[in-house]
Amino acid sequence: VTITVQDPFSSHLFTIEPQSGIFEGDNFTIRCTVQMSSLIPSDTKTELTITKGTTLITKSVTGEAKISKKATADDTGQYTCHAKWKETLKIIEKQVTVAVPVSKPSLSSTAFNSIVAQGDRVQLTCAVVRGSWPIIYTFYKGTPENSLHQSILNATAGVYIIPSADTADSGEYFCRAENNAGVKHRCERSQNININVKVPVSKPKVYLVISRTHYEIGKRISIRCHSTNGSSPVTYSLFLNRRFIHSVKNCTTEPAVFNILINNTKDGGVYKCKAENEILNSSKYSEGINFTVMVPVSTPLLFPLLNSTKAHLGENVTLHCTASTGTLPITYTLYRKHSRLTA
Repeated sequence: VTITVQDPFSSHLFTIEPQSGIFEGDNFTIRCTVQMSSLIPSDTKTELTITKGTTLITKSVTGEAKISKKATADDTGQYTCHAKWKETLKIIEKQVTVAVPVSKPSLSSTAFNSIVAQGDRVQLTCAVVRGSWPIIYTFYKGTPENSLHQSILNATAGVYIIPSADTADSGEYFCRAENNAGVKHRCERSQNININVKVPVSKPKVYLVISRTHYEIGKRISIRCHSTNGSSPVTYSLFLNRRFIHSVKNCTTEPAVFNILINNTKDGGVYKCKAENEILNSSKYSEGINFTVMVPVSTPLLFPLLNSTKAHLGENVTLHCTASTGTLPITYTLYRKHSRLTA
């Protein structure tokens, strides 16, 4: 006796179109088909199911199960085509990978308000919210022809580092992010950001235009403050005994000039100046200069000790000479007619 066992399915096909390079938003079709053997009655119903993992996607008994849709990132996964007739079950599995186009990248830097101190380390980061790996990150300065750095990463961000910034690194930067799937290519460009490399101010020097150790009330004096190094604009601030007086923003390399009117003795003391530019926490103070304010003596008053202008011959007479105002010490000199008297 000869027993022949024959497969009830003459063909069992599982196709995915397109076969590769499926991008999010593309149309794709998953089709599961079966043809029965000629030995099986033509009106036989065969159950076809398509599942993703353990989730049922579609079912049919017409000889074909099919889904057509726009691809999303969630469609990535393992798909299975099941063909079942009575106790016979055939399974075909295929992997579907939906490539996600890169989103528009965002470029950021470690610079505070786009300002970087000369010599500082600067990091530029080109980041995307979405995109299938690998992603190509390219950094540019100025124009698309001036590429600085390129990296191919399985990551949502690429980095470019300037280890020690110089003024030549100032300018406009942007980046591009791109990925591939089959013959398709997606590329997005970031916004532009500016990097301004500034030279920190040097320790300023403060000095009097006309140098003296003391000045009189009512006089005008000029104090100058200057840093030999530092990117403009530089803000110079004047302090008296640690009390802020006035500030000047200077857009040139010339010294800042502070004109002071001496009104009282409190205008004397230690003057210092502070220089700072747009670099964060880069201010520097000068050494101090010191002068005193002299109050001119008022017209002196001469009078005898006794309230009388008459004296007897041989009698001692005491005269008092006093000034109501004037910075001490005050030197008094007594004259008789036009002759200076000595003790």
